Formats: sequence, C-alpha cells, structure tokens
Amino acid sequence: MCECQECIHERICAIWQSQECQNASCYVDDCFEPKLKTADEMFREMGFIRNTSICYNDTHILYEKDVMNGTDIESVEFKDGKWLFTTTFRTPMLTSGPITRAVYKKMQELGWLDEMGVE
Repeated sequence: MCECQECIHERICAIWQSQECQNASCYVDDCFEPKLKTADEMFREMGFIRNTSICYNDTHILYEKDVMNGTDIESVEFKDGKWLFTTTFRTPMLTSGPITRAVYKKMQELGWLDEMGVE
C-alpha cells in the first residue's frame, strides 16, 4: 500500500503503484522524482554479474548468475538485436517478470526497440 497517504502526490503514487505493482512510496522522495534503474542495476539486484572479459563489449553483452551452488550458471546474452536466457548447458529457461523488465530495459538502452519501431 502507498505510504504517502497525506502527501500531495497521492493520486500519482496510486498510478505508479497500479502500474508497477510495488510500493509507490519509493517514487515520492524529493517531491516525486522517480528513481529509474538501469538494466545493469536491475540485473545486479537479481544476482547477475555483467561479464566484462575481452569477448564482450557494448554490443555483445553477457550477464551471468551462479545457481545451485556452482553447478550451473544462468546467463542473459544480448547480441545483434537478439537476446537469450539460458543455463550453462543452453537449456531454455522460463522467464520471470523481473527478467523480462530488465531485458526490455537493456533493449531500450541499446536502441533496439527504436530500430524495431517499438515505443
């Protein structure tokens, strides 16, 4: 529930809460300045680390997360306008809402959505 019932932004908070399905009070700090996250921050919050080895750059991006005590690695890879979410053995993965939002944000940051005509 929104924790800013007495603030002048109550209606705005309600809109954010209904669209984001989270506590909208975090958007009210400093007189309603949304704290927009980058895709890197979103992936980091889910436990992914961006691979910065020489094989990857700003056009070929790989995020990795150790799962099952090191017996497997989940990865999200971006290259040539496409993305892939897999495990070490290239097993397709069910996709969650947070992963989908982070992927969308990264595609937006890379300008791929503009190229596809998606707003």
